[in-house]
Amino acid sequence: MIEAQPRAMDDYIVFRRMLEGECAAAAATTATKTERMRILRLLQQLEKAANNNDQISEAALDTEFHMAIVEAAGNIVAIQVTRSLLDLLRRGIGYSRGIIFDDAEARKKLLDQHRAIARAIDARDPSKAREKMHIHLDFVLQMLQQKRKDVGAQALASRREAWEKRA
Repeated sequence: MIEAQPRAMDDYIVFRRMLEGECAAAAATTATKTERMRILRLLQQLEKAANNNDQISEAALDTEFHMAIVEAAGNIVAIQVTRSLLDLLRRGIGYSRGIIFDDAEARKKLLDQHRAIARAIDARDPSKAREKMHIHLDFVLQMLQQKRKDVGAQALASRREAWEKRA
């Protein structure tokens, strides 16, 4: 779906924002100590992968991090919906990270955002957890839209250049 219709990614990120924002808030309220520790452990592993420039591990851990938050929310339907979309989640995160990976500043912001989400959940602050998840997914959406705009501008410039060479 995403590869065939890249703008479907926008809708997918918006869907994730709705679902995961509420899951982050619920996790801040209902997560057990074990679940909070799992989220923090995944964050540490994500930081290590980022420091090692290991894009494949980073994408896999990013997916696990988000799934752990949904699971920590404890809503069976949200868990099942997210699990049923796990392949889409993996592809979506891989796709967005593939676009963002060459931007060191954006990657740093992503990691900082994951830290903020995990800390808000660990601090048991549902409003902040929701807000931090929204900030994170809004940033991902903004980066994807900007990249798409940049690619479109490059394609237009290439077409103009080719046209001018013919003239």
